[in-house]
Amino acid sequence: MEKAEKPKIIVAGGGIGGFTASLSLIKRGFEVEIYEQAPILREVGAGVQISANGMLVFRELGLSARIMEEAAHPERREIRMWNTGQAWTAFDLGTVSVQTYGHPYVTMYRPDLLDILSDAVTTAAPGALRLGHRAVSFEIVGERVILRFNDGSNAEGHGLIGADGIHSVIRAGLHGSDNAEFTGLVAWRGKRRKGHDLSPLIERLKPLAQERLDERRARLREVRRSGRRRILGAVDGDAIAHASRSGIAGAVEPQRRIVG
Repeated sequence: MEKAEKPKIIVAGGGIGGFTASLSLIKRGFEVEIYEQAPILREVGAGVQISANGMLVFRELGLSARIMEEAAHPERREIRMWNTGQAWTAFDLGTVSVQTYGHPYVTMYRPDLLDILSDAVTTAAPGALRLGHRAVSFEIVGERVILRFNDGSNAEGHGLIGADGIHSVIRAGLHGSDNAEFTGLVAWRGKRRKGHDLSPLIERLKPLAQERLDERRARLREVRRSGRRRILGAVDGDAIAHASRSGIAGAVEPQRRIVG
């Protein structure tokens, strides 16, 4: 690489990881191109927890103020035993997190975080984001790397970051293909308007949590977005099957059946 040439990094994947890495590089003087397979930029999924170390990163990137505006700020969390209801409450969130670690713990809606990151990247480097490019392979040639796309085009750079998700082409090219294995956990999500009573939802979940989770724990939390609440949870996969057989349809289809 010639000394006068500005280092160029290509990033496969325009998600939270890809944008965070890209913004960090841009702020350090690298030229960055981000290739995302989707024709329009949008995040799927529900909520994300950002602990103090994550907020430290976002502060250094100049994003903490916007994130704090959009996020929910829990003060405590509670874990309950499946069969007795015994609870353990942790207060290492909120003000305690700031006092202990210097930064808060927050939860927020994933698309909101993606919007904040993408706005920051496209403001810092207009034209860096290239949509509609699905990576299919890459090749290292000398001191450069070539990323190839499904339409026959390619991109070149001095480095390549693979942020292309669970079915990553970059990871497979480096370490070989791997098959994801079902862990037995099923995540579910729903949404409700702010102020909507959650009691019916909690009651519907009780049989599922108590009958089939053994010593695993059902988790329920909320994230905020524009006056709405997104409800998130994870339960054992066998419990989902049992709930379906037992007629607890709401546990299997929370958005249609539980949250009205």
